[in-house]
Amino acid sequence: MSLLYRTIFSAPHLDIVDDAADAFGSWIDSKGIGLSVPKSGSVTASDAELVVTRATADQLKAIRLTLHEERIDERWSTTVTAIDDGVDPCVWIDLERVSSDPYGRPPIVAVPRVVETLLQHGDCHVGPTKFAVIPELVDAAATDELIKQLLDPERRVPLIVMSKDRYATVEGALERGGQLLKKVLGLAPVFVLEAEASAKLETALGPDLKVYGGAVRSYLPELTIPDRQPERHPFIAGTIFSSQTANAASRIQRTLTQQAIAQRPPAIYRERVAMMPGFPHHQGGAEEDDELVAELVDVERERDSLLGQLRELQDELEYSALQLEEAESELDSAQARVRYLEGRLRAANDQAAYEATPAASIPETAESCTEAVGFARQYLTGVELGDTDYPASGLDTYAKSGSWAKKAWRVFRSMEDYAELKANDEFAGDFLAYCKDSPQGRTVVPAGWVALKESVSTDNNPKYRSARTFPVPAEVSEDEEMYMCAHVRLEAGGRPAPRIHFYDDTSGPTGVIYVGYFGEHLPNDQTN
Repeated sequence: MSLLYRTIFSAPHLDIVDDAADAFGSWIDSKGIGLSVPKSGSVTASDAELVVTRATADQLKAIRLTLHEERIDERWSTTVTAIDDGVDPCVWIDLERVSSDPYGRPPIVAVPRVVETLLQHGDCHVGPTKFAVIPELVDAAATDELIKQLLDPERRVPLIVMSKDRYATVEGALERGGQLLKKVLGLAPVFVLEAEASAKLETALGPDLKVYGGAVRSYLPELTIPDRQPERHPFIAGTIFSSQTANAASRIQRTLTQQAIAQRPPAIYRERVAMMPGFPHHQGGAEEDDELVAELVDVERERDSLLGQLRELQDELEYSALQLEEAESELDSAQARVRYLEGRLRAANDQAAYEATPAASIPETAESCTEAVGFARQYLTGVELGDTDYPASGLDTYAKSGSWAKKAWRVFRSMEDYAELKANDEFAGDFLAYCKDSPQGRTVVPAGWVALKESVSTDNNPKYRSARTFPVPAEVSEDEEMYMCAHVRLEAGGRPAPRIHFYDDTSGPTGVIYVGYFGEHLPNDQTN
C-alpha cells in the first residue's frame, strides 16, 4: 500500500468509539455504496469491502474501520482508528492506494470527508493547536494570539497563514482560504490575515517571514525569531495563489502530506491496541507477539529512515522549484530591461544598439566552486577570501557543484559591487539592504539568500561559534579573528546546503568584505 494521507489528533470531547462508527457510517451512506457498518467483522459489495474490528480491555476501548474500494486498475483504502483510554481519546485516519500502473499519473488526493465530520464534533487538536473546519479570520487585535501560536515551542503541526490582497473582500479571502483548507484538513489550520494584521505580523516576525498581498506561507513547527532557515517555511506568492488557487493548494498539500505520513501511529496503539485480538499485528501466542513486535520495530525503523531521506529530497525539490520561479522572474525582468534600453538606443540612432555584446573584463560565470574561489582572488579587490579552498573543493564532489559555483561567483561579484558603492559613498546600508535595493547596473543576489545573523542557540554555543570564527587583519580585530555569523545560503534544505560566511568591513578601516568560509553547512543544533 502507498500511504497518501495521515492525520492523528486528540478528540477529548467525543464519545470517540461510537462517534467514529457513526461518522464512518454516514460517510459510506453519502458514497452510495450500499453497505452498513457492522458491529464487527466484514461485509462486501460488488466493488467494496468494509472491515470493522472492536476491542475492549480494562479502561481501553478501540475500533478500527476500513473501507476498501476497487476502481479501474487501483484500490483505495480508508482506515479510521479511534481509541478511548479515558485520558486522551484520539483518532488516526489513513488513506492508502495501490495501482496496477505505479508509474502512471500521480493520483489527486482528496481528504476523506469523514475527517471533516469528526473534526466538527468538538475540540480536536494536536498539542496546543486546534483543528477547525473553516479558516479563521485574524484582525489586528487577534494577531498577538496568532504570533503566540506560531512561536509556541510545543507546536507539532504547521500553521498556514494567508493574507488578503488589496482587491479581495473579506468574504472572498475567506472563500479562497476555505478552498485551501479542504486540501489540508487534518494537516494544518488556516488563518486569513486582514491588512493591518499582515503588517503587524511582519513587524513581529521580520521581512523574511512576512505574508502579504494574497500570499500564503506554511509556518512549520520550531519557528524562532530570527529563524535559522526562513526558506523552510514554504511561501507561495499572491499572484500565483490567486490565479492558480487549486494548483497552489495541491502543492501545499503535497508538502505537508510528506511530513504527515511520516508520523508513527499513536503510542497507545503501538503499545496496547496492536496486541488486542483482531487488530493488525495481533498473534495468538506471547512468543509470536514478541517476535512480531521486534520485527515491527525493525520495519518501522527502516521506514522512518527512508521517509527521512524522502522528506529531505522533497524539501530540496520544493526549494529548487521556488528558486526556478525566482530565476525565471529575474530573467523576465532583465530581458524587459534590455529591450527597453535597446529601444532607447535605436530611437537615439546609437549604433551600440546593433553591436554585439563585448567580452566582459571578468568571467561571467564559474564552472566549479574551486574556480569561483580562484576567480574571486584574481579579479576582485573589494572581497578577500581566506583559507577556504579545501571546503570549497569538497563541494565539487557533488552533482550540483556547477550550480553552486555559478551562485557563489554571483555572490562574490555582488559583494564587489557593494564594496565599490560603499567606497564611493554611493550606498549607506549593509549587504542585505544592498540586495533588497537592487541598484541598476549592479550585480545582486536575492535578498532571501542573505542572513546577517545566526540563531541564538548557535551564537551561545562555544563549539558553533568557534566553527564560524575566521582570520581577519589586525586592523579589523586585535585578535586577528572574527566571528562571522553573516552568511549567504546557496541552498536551503538537504545536504550539504552550501554556505558562504563573511564579515563586512566596508564601513571599517579596510573597506573590504572578508569571506572566511565557503563550503558545506557548518555544525549547529540541526546538523549535530
